Order: sequence, then C-alpha cells, then structure tokens
Amino acid sequence: DPAVITFAFISVSIMSVYPVIFSSINSLSEAATKREVEAQNKMLIAQIEAENAQLAADSQARHDRRHHNLVMLEFANNNDIESVREYLKSLVESESEVWGEVRYCENMTINTVLTVYERRAKENGISVQISANASRDLDVSPQDLVIVIANLFENAIHATAKHKGKKKLIDISIKGSAQRLLIKVENPCRNNLTFDETLYGVGIRSVIATTNKYEGMYDFTAEDGIFSAKISLNLK
Repeated sequence: DPAVITFAFISVSIMSVYPVIFSSINSLSEAATKREVEAQNKMLIAQIEAENAQLAADSQARHDRRHHNLVMLEFANNNDIESVREYLKSLVESESEVWGEVRYCENMTINTVLTVYERRAKENGISVQISANASRDLDVSPQDLVIVIANLFENAIHATAKHKGKKKLIDISIKGSAQRLLIKVENPCRNNLTFDETLYGVGIRSVIATTNKYEGMYDFTAEDGIFSAKISLNLK
C-alpha cells in the first residue's frame, strides 16, 4: 500500500531527526553552562585579586604603623601631648579617606565585589552611587553573593556604557538583616525597553537560580528610562 509506505518513510525520517534535535539542545545547554561557569570563575578570580590587594594594603599599613608609633612615642617622651593629638587626628582622617573609597559595609565579600566593579564602571566613564548595610556574618555563601551582585553590577555596566544619554549613573542599594538580604541595582535604559524572560542572559539566569536557592524573589522592570533589578534572599 503506497500510503503505508509513505507513512513509514515519514516516521523513519522523523525518528532520524530526533537525535539531531536532542543533540543540538544538549549542545546549547552545555554551551550555556560553560559560559555560566566561566563567568563565575572570572568573578571569583576578581574577588581573590581584590582580597589579595587588600591583604597587601593591610601588610603595608602594619609596616607604616610601626613608624607612626615611633613618632608618637617620641612626642610622648617629650611630653608633647598636643603633637600626639594632632598626629593621631591626621592618621584618623587619612584612614577615613582610604576606607571611604573601598569599604561599604562589614561584609568583606560584598565590599570586594563592589570595589572591583565600581572600578570597572569608572573606567567606562560611569558614576556609581552605593549604599550598603550588611553584617560580616551574613548567612549567604560568598560564592552566592558574588554570583548575584557581580552579575547585576556587570550587566548594569554593560547597559549603561551603551546608553546614549548624558547621565551615566548606576545606583546600588544593599540591605541585610537576620531574615533577608535585599539587593537593588538601577541603571539607565532606553525609554521603550520592554524587559521579559526572552532577554534573560546567562548572568540573569544565574541570579535567578541563586535567588531560588534561597527561596527568594526577583523582579526586573524597565520604566521611564530606568532598568531596575530587585532581589530578595531569605536567610532563615
């Protein structure tokens, strides 16, 4: 029967195509996973580099502190209390200026990520406004903090660098408590941008996966020329 032969031929053809389709899907999935791992590795390397730089700075500070102490000891031996007071005041002001550039909150991982990516933003001519309040012992793994904050910050840098407007500003807010960690990153975007799941890149998918890991919530919106990414991680 020709009809039976034709149906059998089509069935065989479809069955022969399935492995190709599945292979293509697997290849795309593997490629996406590879890009995600590479992105995370770059973030972790950046974190390590920044921490090493901080350790080197701390070592230098300890070395310099010895000289400062010798100077103040000499003032004290001469009963020159006013000179001791003025010298200490200058040191406190100097340290405040240094920490003001790199220290945002008590959490070292958050400080490191913000420092690294703020530097990258400034290298691209982008201003950054940061408000961070999170404890040193925040109940989130350092790796997850890097994934969420670094991905959002990096995406904001890329979008802002491409933005045609004059105002290139990224606004970041991080608030931590015993119950949750709230992260908000805002950057300029085109007025007619409609953001939906079709625009989720590898970085955003990593952020979503990490948010789901903490049974949290995420919200991505574009309104009045501002793109806003809001993340809430449940800590208990």
